[in-house]
Amino acid sequence: MRGVRKLVLVGGLGMGFTLRAVLDLFPSAAVVIVAELVPAVIQWNRDALAALAGSPLQDPRVRIEAADALIKVCMYCEVQTDAFG
Repeated sequence: MRGVRKLVLVGGLGMGFTLRAVLDLFPSAAVVIVAELVPAVIQWNRDALAALAGSPLQDPRVRIEAADALIKVCMYCEVQTDAFG
């Protein structure tokens, strides 16, 4: 599995602490997708809450999507199933 790019899905942004922990654990080549259902939470993390977790949304590995995390998991599973089936 060497050279495989890691893809991580974080369900919900909250105050950004889980995202910060994921970024601290995974290498610079990883891609971290954050699925957040509430657009206001995304905006708060870009503004008022940004400094609390070290501005994780500014990390180039992060892809933020205003979406339901369960739908994202289902979409990913569907892609994987199609690739092998």
